[in-house]
Amino acid sequence: MRYPTIIIAIALLATLGCGGSQAPTTDQAEAPSPHQATPEDNPHSADMGQAIGDAVHQTIQTNAEVSLDPEIANAWRAIRVRVVDLETGAESQHEIAIGEQVALGDSGLTLDALFFVPDFVMGADGITSRSPEPNNPAARVVISEPGAEDYEGWLFGAMPEIHPFPHDRYGIVLMAGVPSE
Repeated sequence: MRYPTIIIAIALLATLGCGGSQAPTTDQAEAPSPHQATPEDNPHSADMGQAIGDAVHQTIQTNAEVSLDPEIANAWRAIRVRVVDLETGAESQHEIAIGEQVALGDSGLTLDALFFVPDFVMGADGITSRSPEPNNPAARVVISEPGAEDYEGWLFGAMPEIHPFPHDRYGIVLMAGVPSE
């Protein structure tokens, strides 16, 4: 049962890595769709999304070396995330500089932005960016909460539902990279 999930995840990554999806404009990258699929929309979508997300996380973890051209790395100074309280519906936005850790409001969570990859692609040599444009934005983060194990993984701006931060109360979505000025 695990192999079909991994195959789907690899196919998805190959599609993303080979430019198989339409690149969002800058406006689209900064404003993810407000509609999130619910179990009522498709009772199997949540399970499938989680299974794909788990497989993507496992696949990326085994091949996690990030290598960015210095020009691309230096073009981005921070990331912007949206935090949603799933119990109250309250939302907040936070800007986190690359290499810094910031408290996410009164959620009790902190986020450390490790890398921003504007045009994420993963290959045999690791993770890199195809271009400096935010066509497939992703951020490698560490999210901490007192009394809980740290979450280290990727947030994908173009498809936040594929690899979500796993938390019972808070959702965290990568909205955009913040360019250096």
